[in-house]
Amino acid sequence: MALLAGSQVAGLWGAIFGIPVVAIVNLLLRYLIDIRAVNEVEGIDLDEVVAQIQAEHPDVEVEEAVAIAADRAEAMLAAQEASAVVQAEGVVETRDEAEAVAQGATQPGGHAADG
Repeated sequence: MALLAGSQVAGLWGAIFGIPVVAIVNLLLRYLIDIRAVNEVEGIDLDEVVAQIQAEHPDVEVEEAVAIAADRAEAMLAAQEASAVVQAEGVVETRDEAEAVAQGATQPGGHAADG
């Protein structure tokens, strides 16, 4: 695709340089998306996480360390969202139970109405 687009836009030079240009743009966009994914999670400092990953694996390049940090951040965000859902469901169940008790208190004899 990059070859065809490059050749249409800039002829032979576009065909030659189209693929490397698209590869660089792709790498840059993936890097920026990974940085944004890490920054969306509260309590994570990108520099600290990248330094920790590079300390654990010295042969890992910065771009790959940022991608690993983004994966960890997305996993943490998913865990936080799941925890919030569980807490919200617990509140709903507690509210339903409280309403049932309140309704039961208003029924004759103080018991909830039988279905």
